[in-house]
Amino acid sequence: WVLLGAGVAAFATARASHSGLLALLGLLLFYVLACGPALSGVYGWEARLPEVLMPWRWSLFGLVVVGLAAAGDRYHARFSGLLGARYPVRLEDVPPLAWLFGAAAAVAASATLLHGIDPRWVNDVAQLPAPFIGAATFAVIAVAARRPFAAFGTAALVAIGNVHAVDVLAGPWLRGHGVSQVQVLCIGLSLTVVAGILVHRFTRRDYLAFVADRTTASASGLVLLLLAAQYLAEPNVASMTTVRLLVSGGIAFAAAQAFRELARRARGPRAFPVAAAESAYHLGLTVSLWCLALLIPPLRQPSATLIALSVPFFYLLYRTESEYRSASPTAVRYRRSAMVLGFLLIGLIVLRSVFQVVLFPGTPVLTDHYHHNSLLLMLIGLGLIRLHAVGGSYWVAFYGGLALIVGSYFGVTAFPGLSPFAYPVAAGWCMI
Repeated sequence: WVLLGAGVAAFATARASHSGLLALLGLLLFYVLACGPALSGVYGWEARLPEVLMPWRWSLFGLVVVGLAAAGDRYHARFSGLLGARYPVRLEDVPPLAWLFGAAAAVAASATLLHGIDPRWVNDVAQLPAPFIGAATFAVIAVAARRPFAAFGTAALVAIGNVHAVDVLAGPWLRGHGVSQVQVLCIGLSLTVVAGILVHRFTRRDYLAFVADRTTASASGLVLLLLAAQYLAEPNVASMTTVRLLVSGGIAFAAAQAFRELARRARGPRAFPVAAAESAYHLGLTVSLWCLALLIPPLRQPSATLIALSVPFFYLLYRTESEYRSASPTAVRYRRSAMVLGFLLIGLIVLRSVFQVVLFPGTPVLTDHYHHNSLLLMLIGLGLIRLHAVGGSYWVAFYGGLALIVGSYFGVTAFPGLSPFAYPVAAGWCMI
């Protein structure tokens, strides 16, 4: 009864003075009153405070505050006599909506923070809606208060909620099948990418489309960056499980398609840079095709991994050819990506020792791989020469021809008695 009386008094004073702070105080008192059933039988503020600040309940309070504030702002003219006195006594100069919207945003952010750092609630399924409720709070602020920057808060809380939901609901099963924690994080970010694409397609507000584009690009770029860092930190290809490769390929493909869509619909001065989006699209496509090729167990062995790595190069070469024949402007972008990947593959074949130490630590470095991969080196050289034919520079053809010569040399010296590593004189005559 004390809380009820204090809340009514706070609302009455807020109405008489047009005070957002007192209205917020009244809402807070009623919120504590609504928590009464959960507080019954709990004694001491140390035990009662966690019940009041329970993430899902606390974030729902923030959504109620911003909903009431938005409704009051919209229908103020119709219910002006109910919402405020005709001759108010001003207690502060801050507009009431500033108090309510600011407090609702702080409540949404703090509820998400409590959900993520408090051990009591981190793995509690009942608390999973908290970030999404907070995201709805920021969305109402963005639309009702016409504050586009609040939409970025919505995107951030949706991303946090997706990551946490995947970690709690599917994380144990994924980690049990060889999927790392970084990849679990990437799955949650991929869900955010999908959400950003859907928002852009169905919204009619320019600033929401802009925020959706930037969210999609940020989440997709972070996915590719984390995947690259993960494989550099734990590069042992032979130990990768099928589930891990499927997950990595799937999230890389989702990130690639997001960048592809950003590049294709780029219009106006605020559009995402086309060149950067196309490059990121090709990077994601390369990773996804590499993971798809590595699903074949024999290709995970040191002697055959380069074949899996070359699959994206030949796909990009094919797309360059088809786009060039149809006179599409994307042919130039495919050609550049194919050239970069072709040079990278040649470097991996030539610097085999570095490649094997990185991807297969602990495996003896042998020289037979130069003979085993000679045909692959020749095919890459022919691919680079073909890229010159469809508009590539002179140096592309030069290095393609050089790769063709070196590959054919190691192909010929693969015959018994001709290897340069065992028979240097005979190999010298083969070179001549």
